[in-house]
Amino acid sequence: MIKKIFEYQRLLLNSLSMNRVENYNPFKFFVGTVIFFIMIYMNIIIFGGNAEPTISFLKPTSLFIILPVVSVWQINMIFYDKERLFELAPVNRKFTVLNVFLFASLLVLTIYVIFIAFGYIVIGIIIGIVYLFFPENVDFNFAEEVIVNQVINTVKADILMFILLLIILFVGTAIVFINDKKIRMLSYLCGSIISYGFLVVLKFKMPILLNTGKVVFMESFSIMPQANIILVISAIIGIILCVSSVVFANKMYT
Repeated sequence: MIKKIFEYQRLLLNSLSMNRVENYNPFKFFVGTVIFFIMIYMNIIIFGGNAEPTISFLKPTSLFIILPVVSVWQINMIFYDKERLFELAPVNRKFTVLNVFLFASLLVLTIYVIFIAFGYIVIGIIIGIVYLFFPENVDFNFAEEVIVNQVINTVKADILMFILLLIILFVGTAIVFINDKKIRMLSYLCGSIISYGFLVVLKFKMPILLNTGKVVFMESFSIMPQANIILVISAIIGIILCVSSVVFANKMYT
């Protein structure tokens, strides 16, 4: 079974690679670029203001929406571009659906690992250069303290971000299985409005940090009195939506 799953994942990857090469569309690329920069702008508005931008670069806050959206976009390319190699395999509908969700999850994980690795390499090079030429300006104990404090102060917000990432990924992947393009696009639009709307409203309800006098999403959520309740409710909703998304996709796939 594991070998069968591995081969099917490779088939999905081959379908994606072939569609990307053969079906390059300048207009779609332009639209995708515009959407990407809009998302970056929204993320800056919501998550901007972190006191340690270098450390924040290595955390998933700025990626929690972008990563699943990129993954869902790739799944759309597999389903609705020219070649659908994955349908040539003699497997049942449930196997296909489950593997599509697995493929979407692996895409997110792969992109995140690459991003984190790249971030650490860049930061390591910068620190190495600074230490080489200005060793007196490098305080490793201070850097370690900053990293530890950042992790401790944002753990609740990180959990919330992970839950939202899963919700966006699973719901977005389920929407891929809607054949009607207008309904599919409308569903994505509604999902985007709900996701960003929730985050904006949540940020307005957050307390101000005493040390900065500002609302910083990750740190402010972690000291929010209602944070635990929000996490529990989000986790319950997340489980329901993720399971429902798989069931919905299985019924919609023809």
